[in-house]
Formats: sequence, C-alpha cells, structure tokens
Amino acid sequence: MSLFYNSGTKTVNMGSVLLFIVAPLLLVVTFVMLNPIVIVGPSDRGVVVQLGEVQEQILQPGLHIRNPFLQEVVNYTVTPFEFDYTISVGGEGAITSDNQTIGVKLNLYWSYKPEAVTSIARQYTKSSLESILKSSLVASVKATLGKYTIFDLAKNQTKLSNEAFAEIKVLTANYPILITQLNLTNFDWSESFDKNIEETQSKAQQVNQKEQELKIADLESQKQVKIAESERNALIAKAEGEKQQQILIAEGELAAAKLKAEAKVMEGEALRKYNEKVAQNLNVQIKLKELENEASRIAKWNGQYVPTNNYGPIPVQTGNVLGR
Repeated sequence: MSLFYNSGTKTVNMGSVLLFIVAPLLLVVTFVMLNPIVIVGPSDRGVVVQLGEVQEQILQPGLHIRNPFLQEVVNYTVTPFEFDYTISVGGEGAITSDNQTIGVKLNLYWSYKPEAVTSIARQYTKSSLESILKSSLVASVKATLGKYTIFDLAKNQTKLSNEAFAEIKVLTANYPILITQLNLTNFDWSESFDKNIEETQSKAQQVNQKEQELKIADLESQKQVKIAESERNALIAKAEGEKQQQILIAEGELAAAKLKAEAKVMEGEALRKYNEKVAQNLNVQIKLKELENEASRIAKWNGQYVPTNNYGPIPVQTGNVLGR
C-alpha cells in the first residue's frame, strides 16, 4: 500500500491526493492571484493605499510585501517627463520691450518630487500638474521676453532660456514637481514685422553701399594725396641732391683753391729758401775767392810794402817794408 494507492482495494487514496497535491497547488494559485509581493522599480517610488486611504509610507526601489486584501501599491516614476508647448503669434503671443508680438516653441522637462509622491497621490493627477505647468511656463516665458527687444532674442537665446527656467522654478516651488530643463526655440513674429525687417535690411544695404562708395572716394583721395606727396618729396629730394652736389662742387673748388694757394706759398717759400741758399753759396764763393786771391797775393809777395789805400798819396819808398 502506497501513499496515494491502496493495493488491497486497488483504489486511489483521494484524501492523500487532496492533501499533498491539490492543496499545495491551490495555495500556489491563490498566492499568485492575490499577488502579495510588490516590486518597486529603480526609477519609481511606491505609494501604499490601504482601504482607499493613502499611507505616509513611501516604498523605495526593491521588493516589498503587502496585504493583498487591504492594501494596494501604486508606483510613481521619478524620471523626467517631456512637455512641449507653443506660444503662437497673435493675441496670446509674448510682448517684447519694444512692443512686438512674438511666438516661441517651449520644450520643458519635469518630474515628480520623490519625497512628495504621497501628496501627489492625494491631491493631483498628471494632467492637473501639466495644467499648472502650462500656466506657469507661459507666465514665466512672457515675463522674461518682456525684458528684451525683438532684436535681442536670437543672440540671447541661451540667456533667455536660463532666465525663464529660473522664473518657472520660483512659480512652481510650492508644487510637488521638479523642473529639470527648459529650452526656448523657433522664435516667430508677425508678417508686418517681417516686412519692416526687409525694408530695414534694404535701407541698411543702401547705407552700406553709400558708405562703401564714400570709402572708395576717400581712398582715391588719399591715393591722389599720396601721389602728390611722393612727387613733392621726389622734387625736394632732387633739389636737395642738386644743392648738395653744388655744395660739394663749391667745397671741392674751395679746397682746390686752398691747395693752390698753399702750393704757391710753399713754392715762394721754397724759392726764398733757394735764393737764401744761393746767396749763402755766393757769399761762400766770394769769401773763398777772396781767400784764394789773398793766398795768391801772399804767395806772390816779394817782401815789399804794397799800399792798400789806392786813394792816398803815393808813398815814397826809402827803405824796406819794415821802414829800415
């Protein structure tokens, strides 16, 4: 006799089958159907609703057990939602500081505050929060754009987005939501302003053309002035060169005259010195001649007195030269 089969009676023991097979299966099926185990995902927060009342407990990501007969767990994602809205040109458009109506495309990212999901479960729905976001977003963007002229929008797009982002965070600070990012793109304006822009651009092009013509005329005048100055400088340089040449010629002639005068002086001095030398030589020759004559006379003297006074009375020699 086995647990499930009676060999004596050759029948199945139904009590054992119900106790050991059917009962555990019923328990498993019941457990699965009642689902007492709840899994909160990594980007979710769980809110426990017991008998229709939201509990204060916030379930963090992980595995949790609930009472399937009394409790329900509602998961709220805390990942950002994307919200797009367009402010159209017209009656609802934004007004700039120079009274121009403009439109703009808004791209907003927001999420639930993880610590406030129980408040969201009690008081709000996603659509009601998006309605609050819409009114706050439009108000913040219009307030920001009203500080700038229409010509400042394109070049300050990032600055405008940052200012509007700060403004909407202030407006939604008392709500259980977080503003994570705001972008302002695709600015638009009225057709009349487009025409004004075209006219302004056309006038600006005309002004630029006139300015270019004036610049060309000014450059041409400067060119003529430069040419005249160059010619004048060339004439001055030529005259200066001729003047320097005449000065150099005059200085050369003066130097040559000085050299000639100095040469004449040196020539006269040389002639004077030559004459002195000649005179000295003549005197020497005369002296030598006198000495030579004296020597010849002495050599020819016979011992008699020869008077040297050719104009005195002729002496009468009575004796020898010595007077004896």
